[in-house]
Amino acid sequence: MCISMRIKFVNSVLLITVAWVISVALAGPVDTALVDGPAEVDAELLNELERQIRSAKKWFSEQELTSRTDGRPNERIRRDPHDLLHHFGFTHAQSKQLAEAARALQNVSDVYRSVFSELSPEAKRQLCAAAGYDVTVDDCPPSTKYRTANGACNNLVNVNWGKAFSPLVRILPAAYADDSANPRLAKSGEPLPGARDVSRKLIEENDDVEDLPWTTIAMHFGQFLDHDIDHAALEKVNCSCETTPQCLPIPIPEDDPFFRQPCLRFARSVAIPDADCNTVPRQQVNQITSFIDLSQVYGSTFEEAMHMRDVVKGKGLLLAMDDPNNDVGKQLLPNDEEHTDCVFANPELKCGRAGDKRAAEQPGLTSIHTVLLRQHNRIAEKLAELNPDWDDETYYNEARKICNAMWQHVVYNEYLPPLMGSYNMAKHGLRVHSDTFMYGYDPYLNPGATNVFSAAAYRIGHSQVPTTLLKLDQDHSMMEHVSLSECFFNATHMDTSPGQEGLDAFIRGMVAQRMPKVDLIMTQHLTKHMFADPAGGEGLDLAALNIQRGRDHGIASYNDWRVECDLPRAASFDDLKDHMTDATIQKFRDAYDDVDDIDLFPALIGEETLPGQLIGPTLACLLGRQFHALKFGDRFWYENGLGDQAFTKAQLNEIKKATMARLFCDNLNSLPTIQPYVFREPDLGTVPASSTSSFYKYSRENDFPDANGEMPGFFNGRLPCSDTENIPLPSLAPWKEGYVDITDEGGQDPPFSLREAHGTWYGVPRQP
Repeated sequence: MCISMRIKFVNSVLLITVAWVISVALAGPVDTALVDGPAEVDAELLNELERQIRSAKKWFSEQELTSRTDGRPNERIRRDPHDLLHHFGFTHAQSKQLAEAARALQNVSDVYRSVFSELSPEAKRQLCAAAGYDVTVDDCPPSTKYRTANGACNNLVNVNWGKAFSPLVRILPAAYADDSANPRLAKSGEPLPGARDVSRKLIEENDDVEDLPWTTIAMHFGQFLDHDIDHAALEKVNCSCETTPQCLPIPIPEDDPFFRQPCLRFARSVAIPDADCNTVPRQQVNQITSFIDLSQVYGSTFEEAMHMRDVVKGKGLLLAMDDPNNDVGKQLLPNDEEHTDCVFANPELKCGRAGDKRAAEQPGLTSIHTVLLRQHNRIAEKLAELNPDWDDETYYNEARKICNAMWQHVVYNEYLPPLMGSYNMAKHGLRVHSDTFMYGYDPYLNPGATNVFSAAAYRIGHSQVPTTLLKLDQDHSMMEHVSLSECFFNATHMDTSPGQEGLDAFIRGMVAQRMPKVDLIMTQHLTKHMFADPAGGEGLDLAALNIQRGRDHGIASYNDWRVECDLPRAASFDDLKDHMTDATIQKFRDAYDDVDDIDLFPALIGEETLPGQLIGPTLACLLGRQFHALKFGDRFWYENGLGDQAFTKAQLNEIKKATMARLFCDNLNSLPTIQPYVFREPDLGTVPASSTSSFYKYSRENDFPDANGEMPGFFNGRLPCSDTENIPLPSLAPWKEGYVDITDEGGQDPPFSLREAHGTWYGVPRQP
């Protein structure tokens, strides 16, 4: 947004306030619907308000400039780690606009407080409306068949729930030292220990980690899924080692054995008004839709969605580029010409552009983005063959709807069970029903991404990142170990030339490489060298950034979250023995003075994992709540059988055949064989007589994994992609106009009368 546009925006917000004050000053009687307090308003107040308006305009204009603390232009070096972090924390223009609304609201509120007690709720909402903060029912499209690009109008009563550019949802109140914005203090009243100091004392850097029979595709998949649910915006400022309202630098201890700089520069997340347009305490924006809707592929605004589409061909396709190294190869993400810090060896192959700005962060993430792009275009092309009379918009919306449904199915049927375990899947109602619709949509359940999920809980995958990424050839033999620190925003590794194979080789590696356990061990490629250039140099400490981000977002202490998750409050460090080892507890003693000081993120990965799941109890609680809300609070959930958006029974049956293995089979250039369940390492040998090799059949008949984390009765040996009996190929025939659904008269099942009969589906508590 240019400066003149910003000033126009400021005027639109603040002139409303000026009008209020002038009307009060000239008309005399105070409109009690707008303000609370005495009626007298004098020239001094008007002068102060004008001063605040000038100050706000000046501040907004300054945000257009990135400068040193001395005011001189900042000459930045290419690929500075902090610059790359800003690419990862890309701030959308609309987030800046909401931040400006918050700043204007705060300035104006400060003036009002000198005369009135507070702006009324209605006055605040009018100011926010001037910033485009609210969507109303009148703004919703007449059709309820397809999702909107920004997620608005999913809930037809609370139309803003889950939409892009909404505040992250609070479960516990914001934990700030002053109930406003400053990071919480230790129980003693002193500042908490520095985040880098805590990271050094808690996080072990060890490449010889305990790994599990689950594959690293789960880690990459988790990052891709996270980018579908939440994306906080970072203040676009050139922070120094000075603490400001927008910067919260992480001090480097004098005895730090690695970092030589005085601090890790840290830009705070953009502050916006909350859902009621209050600016205190500080709230953070979610720039994307919170729904599991592939917004990272399609975009989270109408403008982004159109920017990703190929409307010329008239088949509802997404933009893609032909592979410059392979005349018959499948398409790639279009080049992101605006990505100035992308590394590439071939000028024809730059960092890829997707619906989310973080797509190029590392090859695993880019690979999954590319596969989902191909999947959409493959389905759109087939729909065009089945229904040649449809228009571009219908092809696009139907292909998007099908891809979303298959994506949701894979998330809940393949990814979540080993992470959460069978007990937690049942407790939170996360199981996929095998053969019918769901009638559990709850219009009173807010599906928004929670602040604790974004700033702490779903960062646990950072402890599952391996030191190297594997590239395997078509026979699943080793081609290359690629160092993680060489991969950040590096399109060179996506090279598809002979002998390289790009994403095909990486995906074959991801479904074979074992995944590290969730614990207090992280690779030094993340704790020392993240975004370093050259690779292996001084970069960032991701563990310290996570701890600081939790404080920036006002995330309550671990002890408070234990209580929220029905665990007993720990009165001392010894009370942590219920879910931590003695060695882990000693680390926390060394890092913190009091058990109430412990930050949430390190505690979550410090908890011992429970049998049959990959995470500890507090984390299972927080993730279970979020994924429950994302399922039952989504009107467009693929199993929901009521409404214009509902699939027919025949269509739903085909969607439930979707697996990640089939997604790879259909969208890679060369994948001769793959195991049916890619999230678990392939089995070797022959299939036992009592076992099945069809994950599709196994998952419909079993709660898995069992209490020991195993899948008895399932053999996960590699199979050819042509084996459609064990790796089913969903048919699109039920989407052909005039198709007669013979699976069910009318296409819908009768609703259930008793939820208790389906406990693993709706979340009826069950003992482990």
